[in-house]
Amino acid sequence: MSIPRAGRKIVSNLAELDSPFRILFYTTITGIVVESLTMLLLLLVGQVDSLIEVVIDIFFTVTVVFPAIYLIIVQPLRKQIQDRRIAEVALKIAHAKLERRVEERTNDLAKSNAALLEEIATRKKTDEKVRLLSTALQSAANGIVITGNDGLIVWCNPAFSQMTGYSIDELHGQNPRLLKSECHDRAFYKCMWDTILEGDVWNGVLINRRKDGSYYAEEQTITPVIDEQGNISNFIAIKQDITNRRNAEQEIRQRNLELVTLNIVSTAVSRSLDLPEVLATLQRVLLDELGIPGGIIHYYDESHDCLYVATRWGFPVEKRARFIQTSVENYHCPSAIREKRPTFVPDFRQLPCFPGSPLELAPLEWRACLCVPLLADGKVQGVLDLFSLEDSNEGALPSSSPPRFNGNDINFFNALGNQVGIAIHNAHLYKTEQQARKTADILRAGSAALSQTLELDTILETLLDYLAQLIPFDHARVLLLEDENQFVVHVARGQGPKPGEVYSPSSNETIQTVVTTLKGLVIPDTCMSQTCDRMVCDHIRSWMGVPMVAGGCLIGLCVLEGNKPGLLNSDHLQMAEALVGQAAVGVQNAQLFDQMSAGRERMQSLSRRLVDVQESERRYIARELHDETGQALASLMVGLELLEQEASKPEAVVTGLSDLSKIVNDVLENLHRMAMDLRPASLDHLGLVAALRQHIEAFGEKHDYKIQFETVGVSERLPSNIETAFYRIVQEALTNVVKHAQATRIDVLLEQRDNRLILIVEDNGAGFDFKEKLESGRLGLVGMRERAEMLGGSLEIESVAGKGTTVLVEVPFDQGKAQVF
Repeated sequence: MSIPRAGRKIVSNLAELDSPFRILFYTTITGIVVESLTMLLLLLVGQVDSLIEVVIDIFFTVTVVFPAIYLIIVQPLRKQIQDRRIAEVALKIAHAKLERRVEERTNDLAKSNAALLEEIATRKKTDEKVRLLSTALQSAANGIVITGNDGLIVWCNPAFSQMTGYSIDELHGQNPRLLKSECHDRAFYKCMWDTILEGDVWNGVLINRRKDGSYYAEEQTITPVIDEQGNISNFIAIKQDITNRRNAEQEIRQRNLELVTLNIVSTAVSRSLDLPEVLATLQRVLLDELGIPGGIIHYYDESHDCLYVATRWGFPVEKRARFIQTSVENYHCPSAIREKRPTFVPDFRQLPCFPGSPLELAPLEWRACLCVPLLADGKVQGVLDLFSLEDSNEGALPSSSPPRFNGNDINFFNALGNQVGIAIHNAHLYKTEQQARKTADILRAGSAALSQTLELDTILETLLDYLAQLIPFDHARVLLLEDENQFVVHVARGQGPKPGEVYSPSSNETIQTVVTTLKGLVIPDTCMSQTCDRMVCDHIRSWMGVPMVAGGCLIGLCVLEGNKPGLLNSDHLQMAEALVGQAAVGVQNAQLFDQMSAGRERMQSLSRRLVDVQESERRYIARELHDETGQALASLMVGLELLEQEASKPEAVVTGLSDLSKIVNDVLENLHRMAMDLRPASLDHLGLVAALRQHIEAFGEKHDYKIQFETVGVSERLPSNIETAFYRIVQEALTNVVKHAQATRIDVLLEQRDNRLILIVEDNGAGFDFKEKLESGRLGLVGMRERAEMLGGSLEIESVAGKGTTVLVEVPFDQGKAQVF
């Protein structure tokens, strides 16, 4: 639809009408447009200029359709339109000015927008960098901490939180001294603060403590932040946890140190067989290089199942002498020996210990203990005790911390123990060889010296001389067995019992053990022994007893003593047994020689006495023959001469023959009595019992003694040698009673008991000292003993002054094998 230019102008002017007219106009037009769907679409444009155009088109149409309306509306408005034209011109001018100004402002705004976009782009880049840096800081593996100039934490990253064990919230506002470990002194921290307060960067390594109390090492760089005024506003610390690196470095150093230690010990082992030197080297390395505060090296004696202290360190000096030896059962880690493996005890204070145990005497600050067996060829040579201040402090990084005794440490000490075990084994082999040579030389010399003499005291002194070359004893003595119940000291050195003193084995348990078992006994420490008697005095700390056995029989005892514990040991016992065995043979030979000499002297004495007896018997026979038989025969001769002279007188002859017959009878009776005294015929014809009874009856009648004679079990004849010996013993015993006893009663008993013959002659006389009489060489007593010993028996005499004497003869007799002559 076309719209005339004038109409368009009028309608255009209508838009500038006052408000009431404009409202009416728009209301009318709106109603018309609503009726037309086409006009409705034009109303939906929503802009003022477009609406005016629509109004003009509609108004033009309406003026055609409704002229009345056009006239009513337009005419009144014409004047107003003209007025508005003037205003429109002014408005256009103002609009043009405004457009120019808007254009100018638009240009300025475009420039501002361009600058703003550029700034926005720059800020985006900056924010991206900040985000990237923040992400980097948050994700950094190193701990980062920012503090104020007062030292309080204002920011930290998660790595620092993870490093310390504290949460970020817990760390915020805290001072880093929260992590202080007390591993650094004041001088260290003063140097650090002096550096950063001067505005310089500080770099170093700190040992700090986590929230859980464990230690960690950090490599730290602290940078001070300077503001525009030149003052320090903040501190930035970058921290790297180097605990693992430090542990690895420390582990490497430890392993290198262990290799050096093994090399030192191996060199000492291969270079020297001097065990004290090797052990001194080991002790120095363990103490100075490995920092082990205390330890003990024990020797192991498998034969006695005991441990002996070889060396120790770290213990108080006044307590060192209190433990020398211990049995494996009383040792605090017997499994180390029994199972041949290292044993770790985190707190040995919890273990039971016997009085004098090293655990009881250890310093109070010691806690952990590692027991390492010293092995060689699969056998335990000893054990190494290592002590530490704590059981296992895995968080402790300072170099002064005690050893941890972890798995690697135990493997190292096990290898070290094998080295030391080999050293002990080699040293023992060398020492054994040297000692064996020395012992062999001394034994050869001792054997030669002991065999060169048969003098008992010389043999015993020689024994002690050679024992002194082998064994470092302080006191010694040799006791010889006098009878079954008594030992007598023959030689002695040092303190203690002197020669001549008597010992009773039953009164001393220790000696009784040696006597009973016939085995040597050594007690390295008498204070540690439950059965050792204090035999002499309290200062005896080690004791050894060696039985002297010859031919399977005990003949004496050699006792060695020491003032120090451990002075005598099992090796000394073996050497002593070897030398004492040689001496025992010499002592037995000396005793046999003494007995042979005594027997020879007795034989010589008997020979002299026999000659004396023979001469005495001859004198007796000569006296008897001269005094009685000779006188009788002389009287007989005189009587015969008288008969010859009086032959012519029958009565005188008869009387003389009667006298001569009496003289002849007396001579015959005297000769018979003499024959009976020399050897009774009844002994040969009737036997011992009848001969003794006849002799006792005649003896009692002659000397007016009451003699009781009894026999028990003797029903047959005995061998001639036994009968003769018993008869002569009874004859001599009765003669001694008459000469010396002044007794009023005599009892004689002859008894056959099992395979023995027993003869007892007992009186109630004055008694006497048997040993004194025997040593004086009384022929009667010596002869009686000789007769008993010739039969393989014995003769004992018991006599007490004022209580009589008993003679006991006992000889073996087997009825089935006996031959009667």
